[in-house]
Amino acid sequence: MLQPRHFYVTYGQTSLLLAGAAYRGWISGDAQAFYEEGIRANIDIYSFYPIASPIPTEEVNAYLANPEVAYNAANALELINTQYWLVNFSNGTEAFANVRRSGFHDLERNDFNNNLLANGEDGFVHRMTYPDREGLANSDSYTATASAIGRDNLVSRVFWDNLCL
Repeated sequence: MLQPRHFYVTYGQTSLLLAGAAYRGWISGDAQAFYEEGIRANIDIYSFYPIASPIPTEEVNAYLANPEVAYNAANALELINTQYWLVNFSNGTEAFANVRRSGFHDLERNDFNNNLLANGEDGFVHRMTYPDREGLANSDSYTATASAIGRDNLVSRVFWDNLCL
């Protein structure tokens, strides 16, 4: 039986994070080169899966030349973070954390659950709630922490939430 492959931190992810850092001037290097290398690395990783075969270089080059993908300094952060979203296709937690961090990929709210609109909220989950056992095992700290952030629910924002959604 073939076992699925799981990758926790990939070269594609790292390259795209480096692209964002280079674009912002936090590190030296060429943001476009990091961006394109991240995309190539992400496409190449699919050849490690049992039913996949390597994608031909000319197809990868065509993808990179697509006007919606081709690096453009005018919207580089959106491009970089949209590709980072794609790199994290199988890691939804990381993809969503990056959306909250960067504001990209532009998401539309799922209209199924209107409970997330209560009290004027925007309809997006911003954090996970504390496990039930936390309130039982550490009630004083749990109560103080929940009070400090407004309440312990899915729409309460945490300190690093950039409010982009």
